[in-house]
Amino acid sequence: MTTILVADIGGTKIDFAMLDARRPFQEPLHVEQLASNRFASLAEALAACRARLPATVEYASLAVAGPVVDQQVSFTNLPWQAEAADLARQAGLAGVVLVNDLAALAEGVDLLGEDDLASLKPGTVQAGGNRLVVAPGTGLGAALVLAGGKVQATEAGHLSFAPRSAAETELLTFMHREHDHVSFEMLCSGMGIGNLFDYLQGTGLPVPLEAAQWPREELAPLLARRARAATIHCPLSSCTYEIFFDILAEFCANLTLVSLPAGGIYLGGGMLPHLHRLLDARRFRRRFEARGKMQAVVKPIPVFLINHPHLPLLGAYQVGRRTFLDER
Repeated sequence: MTTILVADIGGTKIDFAMLDARRPFQEPLHVEQLASNRFASLAEALAACRARLPATVEYASLAVAGPVVDQQVSFTNLPWQAEAADLARQAGLAGVVLVNDLAALAEGVDLLGEDDLASLKPGTVQAGGNRLVVAPGTGLGAALVLAGGKVQATEAGHLSFAPRSAAETELLTFMHREHDHVSFEMLCSGMGIGNLFDYLQGTGLPVPLEAAQWPREELAPLLARRARAATIHCPLSSCTYEIFFDILAEFCANLTLVSLPAGGIYLGGGMLPHLHRLLDARRFRRRFEARGKMQAVVKPIPVFLINHPHLPLLGAYQVGRRTFLDER
């Protein structure tokens, strides 16, 4: 059996599994998870993943949260740098391939079934059209599946944020107090939730007395739980996620005008599965379609929420099979 370790390595967590490379498609039956901040390097994290597998592996296909150039990566939100050949040599593996995590997510889109998708904005999927994949997690990423199936990774999350209202202008002014460049990622991601929370505390909204003790790294899930809770009235939590989803809609619409994804927009990442109850679909659609003269261009394009829990692993698996089996 030719075995591949597949892993989705983000700024917060690492999901990993072992798969049989000879099988063209399979669901990872047993996925484990480790915290990224436990490790000083990608090599150390890879060794920990291998130690927890039930058997030895020959190859590793790693979806990594950073730009991959010539099989080298510098993580965007971790102090890690790595090169695939060095990782293989240190680990004693026959081969390691690195793929951008959003590219891995995009590689898996063709494997999705109807049950793996939920409609957020209706529209018409054009067969063979470009597809846009967007994923807020620790950071904010995007990738394209171009006509013909080629996957193009991007660093679109670092595009400059531009406000569309007086309140968003105040938000940008607040962010500029400490940052020369304010990106979409700094407002529409796990780390962005903390920045929105800081801004909203100065707007006159009531702040819970215990807010000062809330751990920074737990703000996103904590505010989400408070916003969902029927027994808690917390305007600060609700407003945080209203702004978050407004900015996500703006980000998707801007990328739509660049990429013209007639094949649809697919939203994934580590945050959205836990936030779908907070997402106002009508509000999202209004913001997305408010493109002035270009409204007729964006309006027919459908938007889907990805429900599959481990799509980046399937994408990494596809890349691994293509890389290692084609070399034989």
